[in-house]
Amino acid sequence: PGNRAASCRLVAVGAGLAIIAVAVLGRPALGAPLHLWALPLFAVIVYVSATLGRGQAGLFEVAPFVLLGNASYALYMTHGSLHGYVLAVVNRIAPAASAAMVFVAYLIAAIALAIGCYLLIERPARGWIQRRTAGFGPRGTAWPA
Repeated sequence: PGNRAASCRLVAVGAGLAIIAVAVLGRPALGAPLHLWALPLFAVIVYVSATLGRGQAGLFEVAPFVLLGNASYALYMTHGSLHGYVLAVVNRIAPAASAAMVFVAYLIAAIALAIGCYLLIERPARGWIQRRTAGFGPRGTAWPA
């Protein structure tokens, strides 16, 4: 069972990387627009990756994925504003850059900014709020970690 779960996880990760590669290279496969086949496949990959190996070190229990998951709200909040800045910087530094290069630069910048916001703003703020509100609420209740 452990080898099967690891193999399935590996296939799921490989399929996810293939989706990203096709999206970056801009070559829609299967004769349909990218969003029509990639989004359902991505949902299946997330489900399989999250449910395989429960009780073991599943894919989403690995430290980098946990950090990215914790930073996901910061990513949601910052990615839109960051897009214009990345385009401006890339156009200034490398005006002939391909769409794939711009996408990779944007992805790296967005993830780095989100992780920075999580570590430097959200996590300290959450701790401060927990300390300030420790005596409030019904006895025995706790804030989520």
